Amino acid sequence: MNKIFFTGMIFLVLLSSCENFFQTYMEVPPPPYKKGIVVNLYVTDDDTVLYASVSHNIGSLESIKNVQDLLLCDATVQVLDEAGNVVVEMDTLDMDNTVYYDTIYIGDGNGEITDTVLYPVYNAGRMINFQAHLPSPFGGQGEKFTLQVIHPEYGTASASQTMPSKPVITQPVYNPSAGYNDYGGDFSTLRFDIVDPAGEENFYQVRAWLKGEDGRQYYLDLDTDDPLFQPSYGYYALLLQDKTFDGDSYTVQLKFNDYVNDPAENVRIFVEVRSVSKDYYLYARTLEKAEEAEDIGFFVEPVQVYDNIENGYGIFAMTARTVALASKEK
Repeated sequence: MNKIFFTGMIFLVLLSSCENFFQTYMEVPPPPYKKGIVVNLYVTDDDTVLYASVSHNIGSLESIKNVQDLLLCDATVQVLDEAGNVVVEMDTLDMDNTVYYDTIYIGDGNGEITDTVLYPVYNAGRMINFQAHLPSPFGGQGEKFTLQVIHPEYGTASASQTMPSKPVITQPVYNPSAGYNDYGGDFSTLRFDIVDPAGEENFYQVRAWLKGEDGRQYYLDLDTDDPLFQPSYGYYALLLQDKTFDGDSYTVQLKFNDYVNDPAENVRIFVEVRSVSKDYYLYARTLEKAEEAEDIGFFVEPVQVYDNIENGYGIFAMTARTVALASKEK
C-alpha cells in the first residue's frame, strides 16, 4: 500500500513539474459567419406610420460598446407592390426619445369602425431607425408586397409577403367573476367566435387589454385550457392555427386574473384578433421558444429563430387586425 502511494506521488510531482500542466489552453477559431443586413418590419393593414429596424450582424465572439453602432442608417428601405412599383420609401429616423404612436381602429367585429384610438407604442430594445408616414391606412388585403433594403456595403436584402384578409369575429363578451384562481381571487373570462374562411391556411394572433379611467392601456395576461393555442412572444399574445376548424366558426375562450369587477371604475376591455402570415406565425413561435430557452440558461438546446429575409436576416411580416370592444356578460 505504501509503495503504491509513493509511486503515485512521484507521478503527480513529475506531471506538475511540466510547464503549464494545469493551465493548458486550446485556441478555437470563432465560427464563420456572413456579415449581412438585419431588418425587422411589421406592416398591419390599418397602419398609417411604419417603423423599421435596419442594422448589421456581428460574430458570436465579437463585442460592441453600443448596440446603436450596429444600425445602418445609410440604407434605402422600400416596400414594392407586385408590379415592382415603390409604394413606400422610408426615411431615416434619428435615435432619440421620440414616442411612437399606433392608431387602432375599434369596430364591431364585422368591419364597421366605431372608434379610433391613438396609443403609444412600446419600443424598448427595438432600435427603430426608419419610419414612413402614409397618407392613408396601408390596406392591401390579398396583395403581395416586397420589402427591399439596399446598402452600399452589404448589398440588397429582400422578402415578400401577402397581406392577409381582415379577421371576422363575433361580439366579444367578458365575465368578470367566472370563478376562483389558485390564489383565492376572481378570474375573468373572454369569449367570442372567429369566423374562418374556407379552403385556405390561416393563422391568428389574439390579445386583449383593458383601459381604465386613467386612460392608460394595460395588456391582459391571457391564459386558456384550449390546446390549439400556442404562446407568442411579448405583449401576452396567443397564436392559433385553423387546421382543425378550416371554414368553420371557432369559439375562443380565454381566462385572465386581472380584477375588473369594480363597479366604481369605468373599465373597458378590448379584444384584438390579427390574421397573420405564416412567416409571422413561425417567427413568433420560434422567438418565444428561444426567449424561454434563454431564461432557463445552461443545458438547454439552442433554438433557431425563423427568418424570411433573402441575403440577410430578420423578418418582414404582414398582419390584418380587427379590434372590438367587449361587452359585459349579463
